[in-house]
Amino acid sequence: MERILFPVFIDLMKYFLTKPTVSGEFGPESVIDHTVIPRTISHVHFVFDHWPEDLVTSHPVFLASQRLTDALIENQCSGFTTEPCKVEKSVWFQESDREQGVNRDLPKFFRLMIGSDGKNDLMVIGMELIVSLKVKHLLDSFSCERVQFFPLNDIGLGGGPKFKFPDK
Repeated sequence: MERILFPVFIDLMKYFLTKPTVSGEFGPESVIDHTVIPRTISHVHFVFDHWPEDLVTSHPVFLASQRLTDALIENQCSGFTTEPCKVEKSVWFQESDREQGVNRDLPKFFRLMIGSDGKNDLMVIGMELIVSLKVKHLLDSFSCERVQFFPLNDIGLGGGPKFKFPDK
């Protein structure tokens, strides 16, 4: 695992490295710039391969369902803005639904635009999603069964409960 650099003091015991599931891939209408590393994506079209959880990813993008987005806003979680995105079912997903005799509409999803400023409830640091204990508790009440959480103080960052890496 690559070393995560935190720009400010944060209480590591209150934050979690968060690994959402990958539930599909970018669709043909996504606008992706592959000339830079990491690639930048100015418009997201996401094609789901199976019924999604409320928080999903496809590197380097994080998507949240309408109901999760509303809850993040209602609970005054910090560190993000949202952008609309297009979502649809893959051919395989549609065939699976047809075989099961169901015709479910996908919920609306939003792209989470997450900053790297310290002490926010959501942060992306070193291309990893970091969430506060507040957001973790919120996610625990949503459909996020396959999302993995790793307490920051348990992943070898050292320095005890508060730690700051030296400036560059």
